[in-house]
Formats: sequence, C-alpha cells, structure tokens
Amino acid sequence: MQVKAIDLILKDPEQAIDIWTQENGFPRPVIEYAVKQKISVFDRNIVPSKDTIDAYTAFLKKAGLLKDTDNPKIETKFAEQAMKDIK
Repeated sequence: MQVKAIDLILKDPEQAIDIWTQENGFPRPVIEYAVKQKISVFDRNIVPSKDTIDAYTAFLKKAGLLKDTDNPKIETKFAEQAMKDIK
C-alpha cells in the first residue's frame, strides 16, 4: 500500500495532495508545501541521499527544531542492506 501511495505522489502529486488532505484533514497548503519542497520524501529507494537530508535539515532549522549548528550525519548501510534483502 505504501509503495502505491509513493507511486501516486510521484506520478500525480496534485491528486495525491487532494487525497491526503481529504483523508487526514490537514490544510492543503501544509501538505502541498511538504510535497513540493520535498520535506516529506517520497522515493521507492529507501537509501537517503545528501540532498534529501539537506532539504529536511533546512526545514527543521527554519522551524526552530534544530539549531543552526546541528548537522545530521547519515549512515546508509542499514538502508542499503534492506534494499539488497528485498530484491
């Protein structure tokens, strides 16, 4: 189910935003912002990229949830192994 949702978001983000808004009651601009600014990351590849982490970190800093000096590091080996395991 989650993969189908990700596929819809990637294929038709406007329809996905409409459905998401209807299902959870969040204001459309909130969901639209998350999808279009890539705050919520929708990718079938579960290994996070530096661009993904940077976009999310910038969002969290702007929201005041991280300090300007916070710079998360990622370890991709677990996600890489999971991708190998599902093939």
